[in-house]
Amino acid sequence: MVRGKILVITIAALGLSACKLTFTLPQTSTASSSGEGGFSTSFEPSSIPSGEESSATTTPSVPSTVSVESSSEESSSASSSSDDWIDDGYYRIGRVLAVNDQCVIYNLDGSVYKTLAKSVESDMTTWYCDKLEVAAYYQAFGELPVNYVFNDDSDTDGSRALALSNFGTYGRMYSKYYTRTNGYTRCMPAPNYNRYFEIDIAAKGNTSYNNGSRISRGAERLVAFPQGMAQYGSESVLFYTDDHYETFREYLNYAKRRQNGSIEGFGSSFGLVSSGYDAYVRPTTVSL
Repeated sequence: MVRGKILVITIAALGLSACKLTFTLPQTSTASSSGEGGFSTSFEPSSIPSGEESSATTTPSVPSTVSVESSSEESSSASSSSDDWIDDGYYRIGRVLAVNDQCVIYNLDGSVYKTLAKSVESDMTTWYCDKLEVAAYYQAFGELPVNYVFNDDSDTDGSRALALSNFGTYGRMYSKYYTRTNGYTRCMPAPNYNRYFEIDIAAKGNTSYNNGSRISRGAERLVAFPQGMAQYGSESVLFYTDDHYETFREYLNYAKRRQNGSIEGFGSSFGLVSSGYDAYVRPTTVSL
């Protein structure tokens, strides 16, 4: 139970050492085109967009304590009554980097919820599709699982055929960079650099997205800001939408639990207030 501004959690030593990740940003192009949401971009990634390493990231190593950073923008009542979270408060942790080619998804008490192996083409069990796993994987490795294929606007059919050929019903798509500053982006916190891309989300077995012979992208996305939001420093930040940009939920970098026992990794829903949705509320950052 959390009281006041300080949360203390003891984490068992994992005997792991931090590794330094080096990411190369995608090359850019001056060509502009229209994206899924009808907005324009001047960026075309030549490879999967990657995040930036930051001092705010988390790497499992030695026992530590957890401290809470306060902010005038934060609220102890940030989580709405309909969210029925087990946690007494509304928190996020810093980005958790991969160690020894493993991605660790933590619970808020510091215990390990799940560990994901490095995604490789030779192992279908590492072809991740679940939104929590994909979000955690991207944050850990700065890249997407191998079953994600770039959705090339100049050859959409070819891109999707490649995903189907290589990964069957596990094939998923991700987009080029977008730079929209109007519409739904006005409900989000301020980014460090106005550049983001889409990651398709569809659970394994979702035949409406991928039935093995065709891919229909649907409404579920992770929206990734590789250079992050000003309020968090330079670490990458992700948001989930299941209604194609009407509402969003921030990825909190841990396995958040509901009273009914379900596992979530995402915060409270928000959107444009002018459209009748709740405004974004910044979660309190907990540093492991």
